[in-house]
Amino acid sequence: MQEVAESLSRGGFAVCDNFIPLELVRQARREMAALVPHFEASEIWVGKDAAAGAQIQVPDVRGDRVLWMCGAHQTPSRGTWRCSTLLESSRRRGGWMQHVVERSDAMLAVYPGKDTRFQTHIDNTACDGRVLTCLCYLNTEWEEEFGGALR
Repeated sequence: MQEVAESLSRGGFAVCDNFIPLELVRQARREMAALVPHFEASEIWVGKDAAAGAQIQVPDVRGDRVLWMCGAHQTPSRGTWRCSTLLESSRRRGGWMQHVVERSDAMLAVYPGKDTRFQTHIDNTACDGRVLTCLCYLNTEWEEEFGGALR
């Protein structure tokens, strides 16, 4: 965790291969599979600011299905707990990370194949205070040639 916090402080991002142990990834996949009936077609925000715009479905731009894991859930997944641990570790390092005071809801996304994607975009155009995003790919059989890597 210390190396991740240092990388975040130094360059603003960190790549953490094997950040979550394989058994926890398997458990998260099982948890996620049980939640699939609750996933919804994703939406994109269309508008120049948070006050004027709309959420709409545009599968050619964003074809995933999502489920928001709100903080009020009785039992957070271990992956969510791991992200909270990373946040706390980074906060203790000081610098800009010490001002991160809370974690927003976690989002689970499934890309069902057939060329589904999330088109290149600028995240957080609403400037809602989000400064850190933690991604965890649960695809145990994923290969780079499949595409879908964060750039």
